[in-house]
Amino acid sequence: MPHLPRPDSYFIDRFNAGMDRKQLEEVARKLIEQNKGILAIDESPTSMEKKFKQVGIQNTEENRRRYREMLLTTPKDLSKYIGGVILNEETFHQFSSADKSFVEIIRENKILPGVKLDKGLLPLREGSDEKLSTGLEDLGERCKEYRNKGAMFAKWRSVFSIENNLPTEECIYKNCDILSEYAHVCQSNGVVPVVEPEVLFDGSYGLRECQIVTSSVISCLFYHLNRKGVHIPGTLLKVGFITSGSKNTRESLEEVAKATIETFMSSVPPGLPGVVFLSGGHPEDRSVEYLKEVNRTKKQMGAPWSISYSFGRALQDSALALWNNEDAKKEEAQKHLINRALLCSRAVQGESG
Repeated sequence: MPHLPRPDSYFIDRFNAGMDRKQLEEVARKLIEQNKGILAIDESPTSMEKKFKQVGIQNTEENRRRYREMLLTTPKDLSKYIGGVILNEETFHQFSSADKSFVEIIRENKILPGVKLDKGLLPLREGSDEKLSTGLEDLGERCKEYRNKGAMFAKWRSVFSIENNLPTEECIYKNCDILSEYAHVCQSNGVVPVVEPEVLFDGSYGLRECQIVTSSVISCLFYHLNRKGVHIPGTLLKVGFITSGSKNTRESLEEVAKATIETFMSSVPPGLPGVVFLSGGHPEDRSVEYLKEVNRTKKQMGAPWSISYSFGRALQDSALALWNNEDAKKEEAQKHLINRALLCSRAVQGESG
């Protein structure tokens, strides 16, 4: 299979002809090449309620559309630092005020469009505090639909809590099985899967406990991915930083970075092209500092993967506050978004802003 030509427009057009394993690898690499990362604006309409409430914006479909339009019509400089954008299903089908689809706008800006495919969480069983991710029932049909409409990658999130002897083996096993089935269905339909087993930041657990649980979850996930025949070089892993819980003492940047790389070294196969971090409840500047220190430590420890970002909060929250649903502030908010993305890209290189 010859190497795909580099011009971005050709690559995106070529995608419509269908992808084999080499092309899955190419898309996975392209999302994070040249120190780029992923902009996650895939919050559900329900999740946007809290985000909008903090800045006094009413959570309506039109306001959500206007907000995503502000982000997605940011000038092309954004593509220097952002390789992909994850949309939720509502946003994926929306159009700008100029009647151009958001997916088309993303592609024109030489960024790869993606979509969140899980349908949220349900209790593991009646009365359980643990959750299972949902949405496998019609996943094949939805994958085909979104791929035909331009999606080049997708994301699926499962969650794990550390408290009171949780997570259980059953929760880890079942969620990792679901994540692997999602990844298999995606790749069968020419879509690169981003698998997100999120260990929630909420809690009073310590750093070492987070290491043990995260390593166990990731190891179980790759067991299931390999059992399903998922092509690991055509997959990305999205996880949180290894820290103590939100109710415990905060560690130094160096301690977090060392624990994070040690966890990956014990659980992530070298064939994976990259790991991308979620903000995970950390303040936006702290997330960037963690990312920078993890990349510095990665070089020192000789870790094989690209390590980048798939941030929501750390990229967009302060831009939202600046915009505040006012057209007059759109340009200022967009410049701020570009600056946030630049800071994240520099952090991938282990550099400060």
